[in-house]
Amino acid sequence: MRRFLLAGLVLVVAGSAYAATPEATPVTSDHCKALLANISKKPQFKAFAVSENGRECHAVWGSASQIQANREAREGCEVDGRRCLLIAVR
Repeated sequence: MRRFLLAGLVLVVAGSAYAATPEATPVTSDHCKALLANISKKPQFKAFAVSENGRECHAVWGSASQIQANREAREGCEVDGRRCLLIAVR
């Protein structure tokens, strides 16, 4: 059973090319901090992306799959040439 769980975890992480933890990427705007704090209450599948400077973000929930949620969060954040990282959320 552990092998299957580990394989699933590797698959989820591999599907999100730029994954980070909230501690590793500073979220600096009040709006993004509030969004990140409340996303755990949102329905699956959900994802949160934040810009490298921590001031811009985008979150999605209720997607058809985790891969789709990850893609939508990054695309929503990466506007005007900005690079964004996915933050792990539960």
